[in-house]
Amino acid sequence: KKQRLANRLSVAELKQLVKRPDVVEVHDVTAADPRLLVYLKSYRNTVPVPRHWSLKRKYLQGKRGIEKPPFELPECIKMTGI
Repeated sequence: KKQRLANRLSVAELKQLVKRPDVVEVHDVTAADPRLLVYLKSYRNTVPVPRHWSLKRKYLQGKRGIEKPPFELPECIKMTGI
C-alpha cells in the first residue's frame, strides 16, 4: 500500500504532464490511469460529470431544514372565490 501511494502522481505533476491542466481535479490522481482520465476529460465535445455524482451525501439532501412558504393561489384564481 505504501509503495502504491509513493508511485502516485501529485496533482501538480499531473498538471505538468497534460495539455489541458485546467481539467485536472484533486481526485484524478487516484484513478488507475490518471493520464488517460485527464485526456478523456479534455477531449473535444465531452460533457463534464456533475460534481454531486461523486459526493457521499445525496444531491440537495442538505436543504432539509429550509422551510418553504405555503403555496398561494394566483390572484386570478383567488378572485373567483373557489
